[in-house]
Amino acid sequence: SFLRCVGMAGNEAAELLLELEAWDVDQASGEVKALLRKDEEYLKQVLQEALGVPERDDDTAEEDLRAAVLSCVSNGETLELLDSDMAECDSILGNVEGMLATFQKDISGISSKISKLQGDSSQMSLKLQNRQVTSDALVEELDKFVVDPQAVRRICDGEVDDLFLEAVRDLAAKSKAESKLPAALEVKPYLEKLKLRATTRIREALMTRITSLTKPKTNIQILQRNVLVHMQDLVSFLRETDPVINMEVRSHYVGTMCRVYHTQFKTYCLGLSRIQLQCCPTGIDLLIPPLETGASTFSAGLEAFSSSGFKGLVNMARQTVPFKERGNVFSLSGRDKVLQQGEQDAIVPHLYRDKKCYPEQLFHSEHTLLVSTATSEYLFLKDFFTPDNDGQQQALFQDVFGKTLGLLQEQVDQLVGSSWDAVGLQLMVCVAESCQRLARRRSLNCLETHFEKLLASIKQRFVTVVEANIQSLVKANPRTLSVDSSRPHVITRRFAELAASLTVLSRRRGAKVTSDDVVLVNRMFGAAEKLLESMAKELAEAEQPVFTLNNIDLMVTIFQEHQLDDKNVERLMDLRSQRSSSFVESQLQMHFAELVRFVQLYEALEAPAVDPGKTERLAAMILETWRPAVESIEGVVLSSFMNFTLGNEILKQVLTQLMLYHSRFQKIVDRNFPEGAPFDMVSSAVFVDQIKKVANV
Repeated sequence: SFLRCVGMAGNEAAELLLELEAWDVDQASGEVKALLRKDEEYLKQVLQEALGVPERDDDTAEEDLRAAVLSCVSNGETLELLDSDMAECDSILGNVEGMLATFQKDISGISSKISKLQGDSSQMSLKLQNRQVTSDALVEELDKFVVDPQAVRRICDGEVDDLFLEAVRDLAAKSKAESKLPAALEVKPYLEKLKLRATTRIREALMTRITSLTKPKTNIQILQRNVLVHMQDLVSFLRETDPVINMEVRSHYVGTMCRVYHTQFKTYCLGLSRIQLQCCPTGIDLLIPPLETGASTFSAGLEAFSSSGFKGLVNMARQTVPFKERGNVFSLSGRDKVLQQGEQDAIVPHLYRDKKCYPEQLFHSEHTLLVSTATSEYLFLKDFFTPDNDGQQQALFQDVFGKTLGLLQEQVDQLVGSSWDAVGLQLMVCVAESCQRLARRRSLNCLETHFEKLLASIKQRFVTVVEANIQSLVKANPRTLSVDSSRPHVITRRFAELAASLTVLSRRRGAKVTSDDVVLVNRMFGAAEKLLESMAKELAEAEQPVFTLNNIDLMVTIFQEHQLDDKNVERLMDLRSQRSSSFVESQLQMHFAELVRFVQLYEALEAPAVDPGKTERLAAMILETWRPAVESIEGVVLSSFMNFTLGNEILKQVLTQLMLYHSRFQKIVDRNFPEGAPFDMVSSAVFVDQIKKVANV
C-alpha cells in the first residue's frame, strides 16, 4: 500500500517487496530514502494523510518512516494477499463498470422508446376521446329514429302488455324526433309502417277491452282502473298518430258505456220499484180528502161518506192495503233517518224482499249510486282520454251519462208527478241537496244541471201538494167532518204532524229554505186555526172551548215532541193559555156564579156595604157546596181533556182561581165585620190542600 501510494504499479511494488524481504534494515532504509528523495514533498503529504501524522522534523520523520517500513516488511504476506484481492476487485469492478455502461446504453434506448410510447399514447387517448364524443353524438342522433329490433317484434307480433306499451312509448317518442341525417330520412318510411301496424293493434286491443265491459256481472270500475287506465298511453298515441281511429275508439267507448249504464240503472230502478210501498199517497191523501177519488171509486166513496162521513171515506181509501205497506203520509215517524245515511252504500233490492221502503229512500239510493258511479267514471274519463279542458271533459261525460241522467230524470218526474206526499217530497228535496253538496265536494260540476232540474221539479210539485192541502183546509165544510165530540179531531193531528214535519225538514235544509216555504207553512197554520174555530161551532156551546183546547194542546204537544219553538208554536201556546183561562172562568161561573158576582160587584164599589144576611147565606152555601162542586169540576175536566197533563193543569187553575175568589170574598167580609164574621167560612188552607193534592197526582 505504501508503495502504491508513491506511484508504483502493482507488479513493480511486488518486485520491490520481494527485494526488500532479502535486504536488511539499513539497506531497506537506504532504498526507501532513495525513493523519498525522488519526490520528498509528495511522499510526506501522502504519509501525513495516510497516517494522520502532523509535520515533524527530518529525524522524527525518518524514524516514523523506518517504523512504517518495518511494519510493511513484517506484514508482507498479508499485504501481498491484500494486493491480490484488490487486483481481483479491480477486475470485478471493471467488469461491473462494463456491464453498467452496457446497461446505461440499453436504458438510454429504452427511455427513448418509452418517450415515444408516451407520445403515441397521448395521441391515441386524444383520438379515443374524439371518437367517444363522436360516438355519443352519433348514438344520441341515431336513438332519435332507430327502433330496437326487439321492440319492433313486440309491436308487430307480441302480446299487448306492458312490454308492448313500452315499445309503443319508444316508437311515439322516436316518431316525434326530427333529424337531418340521411339515415333518418331512409328510416322514416319504415317508422310510418311500424306506426300503422301499432295503430291497428292498439285499435283491436282497445276495442276488445271496451267490449268486455258489457259482459254480465262485470265490475266496471275494477276493469277500468286495473286494465284500461294503464293503456292511457296507447290512447294518447292514437290521438297523436291517427285522430280518426282515436275518435272511433272514443265513440265505441261512449256508445258502449252509455248502453251499459242505462241498462244497469234501468234494471236497478226496476228492482227498487218492487220494494216500494204499495200504498202511494194519492189525491185523497190530503189533510181533508175530496169526495171525488176517481171514476172507479166515486160511488164507493160516496156510499162510505154517506154512511160514516169523513172517517168512512178515509177507511174506504185504505182498507184494501195491508197495514205494513201503508206509509206515514203526514208525519216523519223515522222517515228522516234517510238524511243520516249520508254516503252509505245503495240499497241492494234482493236483500229487501221482506221490507218495503218509502220513495225518498229509493230516491236516496238511486242518487247515491249515481254520484258514486259518476265520480268513478268522471275520473276515469279524465285519466283515460285526457281532454284538453274542462268543457271537453263535461261534454264527454254527458255523452256517456246523458241517457242515464235522462232516465233518472224521467223516473223522478213520474214519481213526483203522481205524489201527494208533502213530507216525502220535502225529504227528496233534502236528499237531492245532500247529493248535490257531495257532488260539489268531489268537483263533479257535470251533475250540477241534473240536480238543479231535479230540485226544480220536486219543489214545484211540493208547492202544488202543500197548496192543495191548504185549499183542502180552506174549502172544508165543517158539517161533513164528523165533529161529534170534544176530543181532538183527526184533521188536527194530521195538520200538526204535517206542519211539524215540514218545519223540521226546513230546519235541516238551513240556508236552502226560501221565504216561500215559510209562507206556505204560515198559511197552512192560519187555515187550520180558522177551520178549528168553524169545527168547534158544530158542537154544543159548553163543548166548544174543550174541543178547541184539546185540539190546540194536541198541536202544541206534537210540535214540542219535535222540539220546535218557532213563532207559530208560541202563538198556539198563548192561545191555549187564553182558552184555558176562559174555560176556568166558565167552570167557576157554572158552579160558583154567586161568589163570582158578589166579589165582582162589591170590589167595583168604592165604599162597599154588604148585606149581612146575603153574605151569611153565601158563606153558608160555599161551605156546603164547594166540595161537591170541586168534585164535579174535576170529573168534567178529567173526562173532557184527552191529555191528562192538560186536564190536571186546568183543574189546578180552577182550584187556584176559586181560592183567589174566596180570598177576595173573605177580605170583603173582614172589612164589613171588623170584629169578626158572625158565621162560619171555609178556610183558605182547605183550598191549598186541595191544590197540593192535584199537583201531586
